[in-house]
Amino acid sequence: MKIITVLMSVFLLSGCGSISEHASGCYREYYQGTQKMVDMGFWVYLPWLDVPFSAVLDTVTLPVDAICIENR
Repeated sequence: MKIITVLMSVFLLSGCGSISEHASGCYREYYQGTQKMVDMGFWVYLPWLDVPFSAVLDTVTLPVDAICIENR
């Protein structure tokens, strides 16, 4: 039961920094969602669980971010 709870928590928390940054509009720089979670990690322990998932999501959305940054 503990494993299921941990896995569900990881999946629910994955990419939160990236999703919140993408929801606010175009990125100003690459990997901004990951950077946000790294900056928060010094204050709160939980965001460190999200950093790898935010990095993966930022990598997947890198072409979209590149177009958005280029058109600014």
